[in-house]
Amino acid sequence: MARTLLAQLTCPHCWHECRADELPWVATHPDLRGDPRLGPDDGLRFTPTRFEPSCEAIDPLGGRCSEFACPRCHLVIPPILLERPLTIYSIAGAPGSGKSCTLAAAVREMRRVFATTFSLAVVDADPVASEPLRRHEETLFMATDDEAPVMLPKTELAEGPYRSVLMEPGVSVMLPRPFIYSVRPQGTHPNAPVADGCTHLMCLYDNAGEHFRPGADTASQPGSQHLGRASILLFVMDPTQDARFRPILSAISADPQLALEPRSERQEVLLAEMANRVRTHSGLAAGERLRKVLMVLVAKCDIWSKLIAEDLERDPYWTNSENGRTLGFVDTKRVDRVSGAVREMLKRFSPEFVATAEDACERVLYVPVSAFGASPALDPATGLLRIKPREIRPRWVTVPFAYALSRWATTLIGSNKSSTNGA
Repeated sequence: MARTLLAQLTCPHCWHECRADELPWVATHPDLRGDPRLGPDDGLRFTPTRFEPSCEAIDPLGGRCSEFACPRCHLVIPPILLERPLTIYSIAGAPGSGKSCTLAAAVREMRRVFATTFSLAVVDADPVASEPLRRHEETLFMATDDEAPVMLPKTELAEGPYRSVLMEPGVSVMLPRPFIYSVRPQGTHPNAPVADGCTHLMCLYDNAGEHFRPGADTASQPGSQHLGRASILLFVMDPTQDARFRPILSAISADPQLALEPRSERQEVLLAEMANRVRTHSGLAAGERLRKVLMVLVAKCDIWSKLIAEDLERDPYWTNSENGRTLGFVDTKRVDRVSGAVREMLKRFSPEFVATAEDACERVLYVPVSAFGASPALDPATGLLRIKPREIRPRWVTVPFAYALSRWATTLIGSNKSSTNGA
């Protein structure tokens, strides 16, 4: 079957736009190791003049090549990007808010829940780039000893989900690694016969919390420029970092995170900075409300869930059997109702955060999430928080993505749409 290529594609690493015929190929001959932008371990990027009958390029020394790269940053472009547009989901939040844990839990649970509930396959489209996130998944969910406590390392500015690229002579730039997943109908899904036309490409980024402090978006660390291209903005808000929440939470929970030295990060300032960067990278006027969806992921809901009169133990999905098929749907009315309850809770204890969120974006959804679903324990030997893998029961971490697909990629997940909050 012939491939239909996009007229224009976007590099998920540096966001350069180009045509498919402008992409250089990656040499495979061992004597062509070394790229001026990526270093000695990468194959030279080149423009081919010879091809195999299979359409593979032949490098200058006769090596058969199957990978191509961005003409600007020279990082490898996954082949599926030539055929399907990316939908970018950008995640931000304060240091220590739980972004990496939430993202790892969300991807892990999406693989499982989307397959069993919605008959959708979530497949890693670029295993090399997503390796840091995959390691996080394995740490939390695939431990050989589920009794041995684990904890993810903090996301650092200069390691993990970043790649150093020499964009100009003497100018090294840290670019974030994109985590790209295809979401594709399978089995009993009604669109399985036309799965190619319905496939959705989800691109996630995990930035260090320090990257969203004012002044941190520099020429050498432009790692948050994906915000301007994102369709969905996600901001992880951690109530345990808010001084007004902590006494209330301490009265209803014995979670050891509440006994630790409190962080002093003002989360509404980081949210405002995120909005300002979106405006800058999108060419919008200062103060203009963004025509994007902002999902505020209110983290660690296992600690604060008693503050709202909603059941957060169950995901907001239901199944329906029809014509011999059982398929899941998103209860968007319930999600909208829970969003309203969480908004009122935040407005009570942190009104400036709600005001900042709703001043930034035209559409805001407040989603409770918990990457662990249980309290970690304090390790007396190291002073670090850890949790046993068998105790991890994530709550609502797939909801932001299932909700987005049900509302704005309607060929994949059905719903009972609600118009009560304009989301």
